[in-house]
Amino acid sequence: MLSTDSLIDIDWRVDQQIQTHNQQKVNMPALFLQLETLNTLKNTKENVTFQLNQNEVNNFHNNLFKIKEQLQTLAQ
Repeated sequence: MLSTDSLIDIDWRVDQQIQTHNQQKVNMPALFLQLETLNTLKNTKENVTFQLNQNEVNNFHNNLFKIKEQLQTLAQ
């Protein structure tokens, strides 16, 4: 499989929602993640932005850890 997209930058921020529009108190942190990629064949950049809650961040982190372990195993 030939991939022409490369990751060139990652940006992130954490927001904390403390109140809803109907004045209910909440405590919901959210991670906003932006990935900037470069398509080398078309020479174009693209931004992909998405939001993750705490459970999704934990799941994402665990999956990245598994990927890291698999890459380390293959590199040996």
